[in-house]
Amino acid sequence: MEWMIAGIIITLVVAGIIFWVVPEIIKEGKQASLRETCKTSVLLRAKSKILGNPILDNLKCETIHFEIDSTNEEIIKEQISTEMFSCWNMFDRGESDFLSDRDFGKGDNWCHICSRIDFSDSVQKNKDTKVVDNFDQYLRDEEIPIIGKSFYAYIYGEEQSELLEPFPEEYNIKTDETVYVVFFADKRVDWSKNLGESSLAALGGAVLCAGGVILSPITFGTTAAIGCSAGGAIIGTAYATSSKHTYLNGLYVGPASKIIEVCGQ
Repeated sequence: MEWMIAGIIITLVVAGIIFWVVPEIIKEGKQASLRETCKTSVLLRAKSKILGNPILDNLKCETIHFEIDSTNEEIIKEQISTEMFSCWNMFDRGESDFLSDRDFGKGDNWCHICSRIDFSDSVQKNKDTKVVDNFDQYLRDEEIPIIGKSFYAYIYGEEQSELLEPFPEEYNIKTDETVYVVFFADKRVDWSKNLGESSLAALGGAVLCAGGVILSPITFGTTAAIGCSAGGAIIGTAYATSSKHTYLNGLYVGPASKIIEVCGQ
């Protein structure tokens, strides 16, 4: 009789594990597949331009929706920074020019919401996680497990990441607001011609050019950007780095209220 009871208990435990774990595995697998599909379409469109036969079809990119229910502030920061990594990686780290070289009303600037991040009621009501502070320092210091380095080191490089100016003190993440991670690209202005390496100027923040990379705070909106030979930006309150192209590209991380402004629509 005892062995039968033990067998039933084991069966119930295994069933419980399958019930909770398997759906999560399937969900994560689907998200990974969606991201790879997006990245493949980005690379194909960029390659088609090089070959002289540009593909003008829409990119196959979808928005990932998920909810953070951990009241551990470090886990919240890790999950948001991981989404930032995934978004930047989906668009080939800003290194592939997939935008049209002609303006057909939408071809020369583009935005995509990579992730919509909501917070559970328990996170919003917890006094320790109503506001998540020091996200800038986290991006600077903490390794993202999936890549083994900090987000700043990943997007800017090890040496340049140490030279970045910090976020303004008032920057934080409010968990009663949905957080969006948005990739944007804009070719309406050639920053290399307007702000060449020999005549760097700041539009809204101090400039530091090191190793061909511009690192600077910028105001909301791509029209306030600066560049060495090109520009890219992470905007929460904001700072920028350059990529190899003559158009602005980067990430916005924050509430919905600034997305239209950042995307220059």
